[in-house]
Amino acid sequence: MKRTKRVIASVLALTLTMGCAVPAFADYDPFSDYEVMTDKDKAVSIVNGITESLKKGTDFASDPSLYRKATEYDGFIEAVYDHKDDPFEIIEFIDGFREIQFRYKEYKKSAAVDISQDYINEKMNSQASVVMTQEDYEDLTVNPDRYELYFIDGDAVLFRDGLVFALENKPDIPTPAEFVEVPLAVACEVLKQLDKVFFVVNMRNEALQQIEDFMTENGYWNIVDNEMEIIPAYDTNSIIYNGGSGNDTYKIQKGKGYVFIHDSCPNNSGDADKIVFDYDTSDTNFILYRDDDDLYIYDVVNQSMVFAENYFNECWLEYIQFSPDITLEYKDVIKLVNKIKGTAEDDELTGYKESTVIWGEEGNDTITAEYGDEYYIHAGSGDNNITVSNGNDIIVSEDGNDYITITREWYRLFTSENPGYNVVLSGKGDDTITLDGSNIVDAGEGNDIINCGFGDDVIIYHYGDGDDKLSDSINAFSNGGTDVIYFADLTPDDVYVRRDSGFTFYVKGDKKGSVNIPGTYQNGASKFKEPIEYVMFKDGTVWNLYDYLDKSRTIVDTEKFTGKDTLGYYITGTDNDDTYYTGGGNDVIIPGKGNDYVNAGGGTDTFVFYRGDGHDIFDESNGGSYPPGGEDTVLFEDIRSDEVRIGQYGSTITIKVNGSSDAVELPGIYESGASGRRHPIEKAKFADGVEWTFLEMLEMSMTEATDGDDDFDTFSTINGLTRCGKGNDHIRGKEATDTYVYELGDGHDVIEDYSVWWDSYDIIRFGTGITPDMFCLKNDGNTYILSIPNTEDSLTLTKGQIETFTFTDGTSLEENELIAKAADHHYSETPECVWTKNEGNYSAKFVFVCSDCGAKVSYAAEVECEEGDDGVKVYTAKATVAGKEYTDTYKYSPSAYKSPDVTFEKGTNAVKITWTEAVGAEKYAVCGYVSGKWQMIAKGNGTSYVLKNLKTGTNYKIAVAVMVNGEWKMDSSKAITVTPLEEVTAKYPAVENINYNEQYHQFRLSWTKVNGASQYGVAVKIAGKWKVYAYTDANTTTFTSPKLKAGSTYEMVICAKVNGKWDTSNLNARAFKVTVK
Repeated sequence: MKRTKRVIASVLALTLTMGCAVPAFADYDPFSDYEVMTDKDKAVSIVNGITESLKKGTDFASDPSLYRKATEYDGFIEAVYDHKDDPFEIIEFIDGFREIQFRYKEYKKSAAVDISQDYINEKMNSQASVVMTQEDYEDLTVNPDRYELYFIDGDAVLFRDGLVFALENKPDIPTPAEFVEVPLAVACEVLKQLDKVFFVVNMRNEALQQIEDFMTENGYWNIVDNEMEIIPAYDTNSIIYNGGSGNDTYKIQKGKGYVFIHDSCPNNSGDADKIVFDYDTSDTNFILYRDDDDLYIYDVVNQSMVFAENYFNECWLEYIQFSPDITLEYKDVIKLVNKIKGTAEDDELTGYKESTVIWGEEGNDTITAEYGDEYYIHAGSGDNNITVSNGNDIIVSEDGNDYITITREWYRLFTSENPGYNVVLSGKGDDTITLDGSNIVDAGEGNDIINCGFGDDVIIYHYGDGDDKLSDSINAFSNGGTDVIYFADLTPDDVYVRRDSGFTFYVKGDKKGSVNIPGTYQNGASKFKEPIEYVMFKDGTVWNLYDYLDKSRTIVDTEKFTGKDTLGYYITGTDNDDTYYTGGGNDVIIPGKGNDYVNAGGGTDTFVFYRGDGHDIFDESNGGSYPPGGEDTVLFEDIRSDEVRIGQYGSTITIKVNGSSDAVELPGIYESGASGRRHPIEKAKFADGVEWTFLEMLEMSMTEATDGDDDFDTFSTINGLTRCGKGNDHIRGKEATDTYVYELGDGHDVIEDYSVWWDSYDIIRFGTGITPDMFCLKNDGNTYILSIPNTEDSLTLTKGQIETFTFTDGTSLEENELIAKAADHHYSETPECVWTKNEGNYSAKFVFVCSDCGAKVSYAAEVECEEGDDGVKVYTAKATVAGKEYTDTYKYSPSAYKSPDVTFEKGTNAVKITWTEAVGAEKYAVCGYVSGKWQMIAKGNGTSYVLKNLKTGTNYKIAVAVMVNGEWKMDSSKAITVTPLEEVTAKYPAVENINYNEQYHQFRLSWTKVNGASQYGVAVKIAGKWKVYAYTDANTTTFTSPKLKAGSTYEMVICAKVNGKWDTSNLNARAFKVTVK
């Protein structure tokens, strides 16, 4: 994050109103509220500590809890930033301060250069000296490393421990008797042959002026306890105050301007330095502002500012007193100013080295908190990336898909006061949270991923939190701490467990959800990997690994299950459509009602089926082919063997219960690449004690096609029965003797029956209503088609593949006998003559249609042409078929083309176009001028057309084209511009939608409402007159037709009854046509 953004964001927008006994922020420490939850060694104990306060009420969200505390703190932070003074007004004031501060900092940076003894001898008065006590002089000779000698603009200044210790003795200052006068030359000799002597060029004498101001009457600098009265000023020569060692007090007086303080305390000798606002502050307020390591204190009313340089780096100013009742220590200031607030943009926010509050706001932010012991991070909305080190951290995330990473800090000292627990509260969104150390995580709603690491973690889950997944990088050989999932508002009865890539705890109820945790045997490990040691519920129940294993073996009331078992399951399903995947154990599965799918894998499995259980699929196809996966059984508890029939479709056997829709499918008989049949189920047991083996069921099975368009093979080695079923099917028989059952209504079927290795004897058995003399035959190369007249039924067969055809009256025919009976077609006596124009000439052919099967045969005709004086050509077609002559004529009139005149009538969102007849017109077309070119809208033989769905206030350019002698002609000069009725005058119901039901040959109308309408009428034009077919009330704007004949066309209109009168104006313009499908 840019420094400028951080500076502005860290302005403390807090108003301190003087006169209150204790400032509110001094009492409230949001971080301490969480410590009571994290002082236990084991995660179970931690959860117990959390839940003690929660158990006082039944509703987790309303009890004293993490959410309440986080909400209170959120409100506190909002109040901090929502104050009456503009938090940025201080910036303008600081700019003026920096102009003055610049000179001071430049002075501090002035280069100090070594100078020689000769230079000193030449430039320095030999009598120049400094005064000090005898004790201090002895210290100078014994500890010279503490001292430095500077020549600043010709004046000698001796520093000790970085502070001014002594000045060059001036002639006008007498030397007291208790002091000794030390020549500077001697001092230079003592200070390591000039290594500690420097020359500084300074154009101003501010530093010396400061020193002189605080010289005592005894001629030396007071280094014990200093008390300074300081009046703020705008003077460019403002003093930089440094009390140095001792307990210093900086008394700030009332005034406008700036105060500069740089309190330094070598060797930690200062321990009680204090800034005191030494005037009545009850009528003012302050703004505290942090700029990196510097602190600004701004008196808003008096417009004064105290600048404490390097306050946050080496704080020797232990107290700031705003009034006799309000004194802040360093830790109080930290909690007030270490607040970073982002923007609505994508920010990069980095915390301070001390405890920090970070407020992310909107945007996709990157938040890093890597130094302090305590952080409160409110990520805000957006997709955020949050990284913190272990500590006492509180992370609140709102909506968005956040990535939260908590890293381990190996050298942190964990004590009872600083246990190193982080608190993560996340809102809606699919979050990814990576943990290390000890953490309390409430991931909130959404499908979250939580990566646990070392340490004791507590994962809190609420009803409705979605599908969460926990992972853990700790292996079976490591001690990763004690981790707990806490179901805050759920009991053991509210969940069920399945082994699904570990263990999954599924939540019952409307707000379905789950928590998946790892848990598998690890290569080389002697124990089960258990990174999540405990699960705890709101009633205090605690489960461990052995409970997970036990609970996951019995699956009750479930809809979806995937497990990899080695011990076996006992599963009881629901009344819904359930799905089960088990592993290689020996399972007992009772799917229950509904259409269920069960894939039980290997092992010896038992599927229990009851009457009324629906249509279930028991899939053992992954149990192996040779040998099968186990001795699997379907147990029909209350169904006898004589109450079922067995069908086969493709690679699936189906056991159907007679008189119901109950059925059991057993898929996987054949597999690609296998050399034989699989045995998905070894046996079926019935309530009457009968048992069938797989091979017996296969022998009894009958292949049944569906009512759709099927494509399948029959068994290759089993003599079987195949019902063709409805739909247009493609069925392939194989080596076995196959019998195909074909009924009326079974559609257009293709049967290919072939034998590769040996001969088979195949039969087609026709159902009731089909007799030998009703077929029509059509040969097509090596195949022939048997069609039944006036139906949609036909059979396409390959010659020589079906040996016998049988009928319900007992008739049995060989293939050649049936073909002989079906050989003749019954063609109509009156054929259709089809004329074709080709390069200015006309050709013709006569088409005959079989009245039984609809087969067509064509005969080309000879055409002759005669032209009269008027230019009219008459073409005559002749053909002789079966000794009978057929003729037809076509007249061509080259009359001059004349374009029709076009008019229109306005309607509501519609316009009716009408035009005059054109001589020689074969067809008409309505054309519209769209996107710069003419386009055909509709074609027909009439002389009117209604344009619909037009926009009010829009003009449309329309013309009518005419087809003459097979060519379209259009005169665009006769185009007209049309527009529908204005909306304000629209008073007719407008048809919005016409929906068709092709199955029942119906249509449904819907129209717009008319203001004031009390009734609507649906009218149909019959024999040129409008008749009302149906009425609806004012609130019903739909109409559904009765069942009609497909292909019928009706002209209709909707009328409204307003003020007791039916509005029948413009009926023809408003009319529309409906064609039944």
